[in-house]
Amino acid sequence: TIGPGKPNDTDTTSPSNRAEERAVRHPQVMALCTDSMSEVPPYPSVQPVVLAGGGSTRFGDGNKALAHVGGQSLIERVLVGVVELTDTAPIIAVKTDDQREGIERALANRLSVPPVFVRDDPAFNGPLAGVFGACPRVDRQWMLLLGCDMPLLDKEVMVWLIERTETSSANAIIPETSGGIEPLHALYR
Repeated sequence: TIGPGKPNDTDTTSPSNRAEERAVRHPQVMALCTDSMSEVPPYPSVQPVVLAGGGSTRFGDGNKALAHVGGQSLIERVLVGVVELTDTAPIIAVKTDDQREGIERALANRLSVPPVFVRDDPAFNGPLAGVFGACPRVDRQWMLLLGCDMPLLDKEVMVWLIERTETSSANAIIPETSGGIEPLHALYR
């Protein structure tokens, strides 16, 4: 496993499920358990990038970014929380004009900071097409890379990951779970 103190530029990390361990290592995360998220300061060194250019081939008819969970589109659920944490214009990578137009309609007046749309880089396939399309537009030190189909993002975990950027010398902060590393829920320089 790649991790702190190992000779590489990636930091994989695994947030603990036990509150007392989080409180010792990350006091602000513990505060989130009882305080309002509005009291968490924004992290302006981080810019969210959401990949939304996939073909939704395993999803059936329609664009999965526009599917609704709890009264919100998936992409709205992803973006509302991270925009609150970063106070930075999110970048949304799409492959087609139809994807952009649908997402623009779904997000109309729902974010405090309007998104910036980019096109997937046609030289690549899959998530890398979106990453390479977005990279030239990232104007912050860190890129928070997310998929558009992650409606259950945990703000507590996001803060925990983002706070690691303040002290890490790694070029990537990638969470590791029992299922493996999570490269589309990670931070990159």
